[in-house]
Amino acid sequence: MANADRTRILTINAGSSSLKAAVYDMDRTERLMFAVQVERIGQSGSHMRIVDGDADTLLDRTVDLDDHETAARAFLECLELHRPEAVPNAVGHRIVHGGRAHRAPHVLTTDVVTDLQELVPIDPDHLPQALAVIQVTNERYPAIPQVACFDTAFHRSMPRLAQMYPLPQALAEAGVIRYGFHGLSCEFIVQALGAIDASEA
Repeated sequence: MANADRTRILTINAGSSSLKAAVYDMDRTERLMFAVQVERIGQSGSHMRIVDGDADTLLDRTVDLDDHETAARAFLECLELHRPEAVPNAVGHRIVHGGRAHRAPHVLTTDVVTDLQELVPIDPDHLPQALAVIQVTNERYPAIPQVACFDTAFHRSMPRLAQMYPLPQALAEAGVIRYGFHGLSCEFIVQALGAIDASEA
């Protein structure tokens, strides 16, 4: 059981055929407790590797994982087996597509999950996987907050002209616009560059 006086955050990045996750202890400084990487989900020869914060291997095996739901259940079971003290107080999910409505991180309420389900036709290669993982973590940790962080949010301040494709206006009104992706990485880079600039000023 997690110590209530400590903050531990589970971060999850569900890709099209992969899943990456990590638990960070945020007590005094950000400290990696463990990290998991699962590859080839839904293919033969799926591979799962879990390391602790010192990069010591806790698990390294090839195992068939039919889908992201199975992969999420497998790594959470391994977490509880190998690191029962690392049960998180919160979960953060990287979500590839937030559509036009989501310009900032959101707590994953029923309404937000419904919004994401409606966006599946726009991003069928990522959103179903992310939604499956959200369902598993919500079942496993029903009492803790879960937050969606959207890759598209960083780019939502683009000028309207930059968002438009050279297509009929009706398509833009239907949502066929440039959303921009990899926004979480872009945001981190901008912040890191700003910190470097400030330190050299």
